[in-house]
Amino acid sequence: GFVATNQLLHEYLVNKARGFIFSTALSPADIGAAKAALEVIQEEPNINKRLCANVIMMHQELAKYDIHIESETPILPIVVGENDTAINIANELQGKGIILSAIRPPTVPVGEARLRLTVTAAHTAQNIIYVAEKIGKAYKHFVK
Repeated sequence: GFVATNQLLHEYLVNKARGFIFSTALSPADIGAAKAALEVIQEEPNINKRLCANVIMMHQELAKYDIHIESETPILPIVVGENDTAINIANELQGKGIILSAIRPPTVPVGEARLRLTVTAAHTAQNIIYVAEKIGKAYKHFVK
């Protein structure tokens, strides 16, 4: 993470924030990427609308496979239960060109392993339909 602030607060944090004093600064590449992302958001005001529409569409598509997600953010946790189930589904989907993470304890409670899927504004409707279908089929196969 980073803090965007004025010079006065910057100096205060650098000298007084214990968590910051012994940490490593962001790389120039990370800072450049964050700056470029902010510029894109300013130059393309509809990008957030596309992102929101894609998140809604993914919810709707996954619901066709009885997968309902509580999150309203672009990061969608799909709870599958057991660790092996999460790993098996993630591996299955990776073989189909879908990148998502299998999240397991200690990050989440035991018995609540999940897949973490991220939707972006760059995804097309075809991408979303494809991913939801593959997740739906894998979910039905592996989740008992």
